[in-house]
Amino acid sequence: MELEEKSYLWIRDIEGIDAETGLVNCGDWDSYASVLKIFLNTAEEKIAEVSALVANKNWEEYKIRMHGMKSSARVIGAEELFERARLLEVAGKEADVAYVDECLDGFLEEYRRLAGKLAPLEENQNTLPPVDEAMLKDAYETLLSAVDAEDSDLAEIVLLEMKNYSLPEGDNDVFRELYKKYLAVDWEGMRKLICREK
Repeated sequence: MELEEKSYLWIRDIEGIDAETGLVNCGDWDSYASVLKIFLNTAEEKIAEVSALVANKNWEEYKIRMHGMKSSARVIGAEELFERARLLEVAGKEADVAYVDECLDGFLEEYRRLAGKLAPLEENQNTLPPVDEAMLKDAYETLLSAVDAEDSDLAEIVLLEMKNYSLPEGDNDVFRELYKKYLAVDWEGMRKLICREK
């Protein structure tokens, strides 16, 4: 058994996550751990955002955000959470407010619970490898392509992948702002910010 696998064995015991599925989705243990860490670090922000969208009856944005939470659950191997998110996304598309009112709180509680179970991953949060110049340039270019195509899935992949690296201070601020604009579905704002940096 490889050393990296031994350090992640505890993930197999988390109720609600199928580590084998997550491992297949991500390719190897280090990549899987990175995705799980992203799930952990973005959970509260996503929960707060979805709650606010429902409170404001912004169903269009709600559907987009629920789709993102659904995808996050699928990638880490949280199949039950994925299915609950899928049904909540469908409810948003069908304007089934009663279903959202009945089921959203339980879903968000489970999302938060799973994120909390991943807290041990934070122990290595301050040992992120530095990004190299070529990777950073490629990230900007790929992100611009995603923005031009309004491809939310690709944009999220790039933005979350960069959270796995230590960025130069200026670029770190840029990517933080890009993520905020991504969450607001501000494609034009993202485009202007990327073009300014390039």
